Formats: sequence, structure tokens, C-alpha cells
Amino acid sequence: MCVIPVGDVLRVGSQIRITFLYDRLRPAVRARLDILRAAAGLFFCGIMIWKGADVAWQAWLHNDRMSTSLGTPMVIPYLLLPVGFGLLALQYAVILSARRPKSPILPGEGPPPQKQPEVEQQF
Repeated sequence: MCVIPVGDVLRVGSQIRITFLYDRLRPAVRARLDILRAAAGLFFCGIMIWKGADVAWQAWLHNDRMSTSLGTPMVIPYLLLPVGFGLLALQYAVILSARRPKSPILPGEGPPPQKQPEVEQQF
């Protein structure tokens, strides 16, 4: 159950970070390091989704149950692992897509015109 909220933790940046060396790097190196970190995280999430789904499938096939009087099927908690890592993988994919270079503006095309904010009258 601890894996389910990690995607949201990554999204808001509330995880514990040690940035002693990271803060001393140039911005270009930091940007490349962020891309590498997101790609490595996406790769790790892919492995955890694959293996977590395999463990859940095996629990389903063998009808594994908890050794309590309730006898809850083990497939239920095991399914939380690939779901949580799937959510984390989606967040890493969002980070990678936000870091990709923007397409260049073609000659004759400019940025889209900005709409002026509307001012409300106050009485």
C-alpha cells in the first residue's frame, strides 16, 4: 500500500532529497541529469510492473491466501504493487515529456498571440 501514493509524491516533489552536489552543477548538466533520472525511474518501474504482475498472477493461479481467519486472497495486496508502480511510471513519463525539446518555430510563424486579461469593474 505504500507504493500507491509515490506517483503523487514525485509529482509534488515532497520526497526527501539530498541536493548537496546537484545544486552545484550547471543548469545544463542538471537538465540532463533530470532526464537520466526520469529514464532510469521509468525503466525500474517497468521491471517492477512486470515482476509485480507476475507475482500477482502466480498468487491467482495457486489461490494463495493469508494465514488469518479471514483468509484474504494474496492477489489483492500483490496487485497494489504493479498499480502503484504504474502510477509512478506515468509520472516519470510526464517528466520526460515535459523535458523534451520544444519544436522550433518556423520562419514566418511567431508565437500565438497572447489574449489580454479581462479587467472586471468593481463598484
